[in-house]
Amino acid sequence: MKPTAPLYLALLHHPVLDQHGEIITTAVTNLDIHDGGRIAATFGIQRYFLITPILEQRALVHRVRSHWVEGPGARKKSARHTAMALVEPLSDLQATCDQIEEREGLRPRIIGTSARPLPEKKVSYQDARNLLLQQETPLLLLFGTGWGIAPSISPSIDLYLPPIYGPTEFNHLSVRSAMSIILDRLLGS
Repeated sequence: MKPTAPLYLALLHHPVLDQHGEIITTAVTNLDIHDGGRIAATFGIQRYFLITPILEQRALVHRVRSHWVEGPGARKKSARHTAMALVEPLSDLQATCDQIEEREGLRPRIIGTSARPLPEKKVSYQDARNLLLQQETPLLLLFGTGWGIAPSISPSIDLYLPPIYGPTEFNHLSVRSAMSIILDRLLGS
């Protein structure tokens, strides 16, 4: 399915929650960079943002990206080049929305995700899929690391997708797995 709405992907590293509900900043991992870029390339995402306020973490993302886009890695694996060219580190959600607005001329609608069912601002996968097909306003699909997106971000989120459930009570997927499953539900054929 090819959406009419430009779709962006972001992985939030701050503010997110720890297992006790405290606000923390998680570390950007190599898997976040590589797997997120590959997911973005697979599903035709416009840009994949890694959001962290830590300058050194953003510099790490730039270094890894640069290796595959402009450096020695660009000559070795063209598929990795394609994926890594979509990766961009930014300091916060506001900067991310500003970047999208600068590119698209419109402020994005933000669709949040959570492993916990949230009573407000719910949207089904089918309705979110319809948004992608029936509008031209850019959409930002926002994922949180740690134990999820901090409540302070909630006022910025327009809609929330339902959690992913399997046939068991266990509900703690890696965020990169959740990204793949959700994008397949929204864009898969």
